[in-house]
Amino acid sequence: MLAPSPQLTSVVTTDGAVILDAKQNLVISIDPIGGYIWDRLGKGQSVESIVLDLVTDTGAMPEVVERDVQEFLADLFARHLLVDSSGRRTK
Repeated sequence: MLAPSPQLTSVVTTDGAVILDAKQNLVISIDPIGGYIWDRLGKGQSVESIVLDLVTDTGAMPEVVERDVQEFLADLFARHLLVDSSGRRTK
């Protein structure tokens, strides 16, 4: 299970999200769909469930949503903003 790193502070609104990583001196703003994903990861929702919800909410094709979500998660991984269920930061 993926989740936001516990060292982060974030604010999620209907306009997206702002994530602060004080250790990396990094502030990231993300769009509304990114905020939707970030919020649900923070609530313990699985990636698969998030993808299904986005498909239902947007009417987009499942393979397109899956690809876009995976690309977004890869970006979060690259910035070390996610942890796995064991609490380790992602690579």
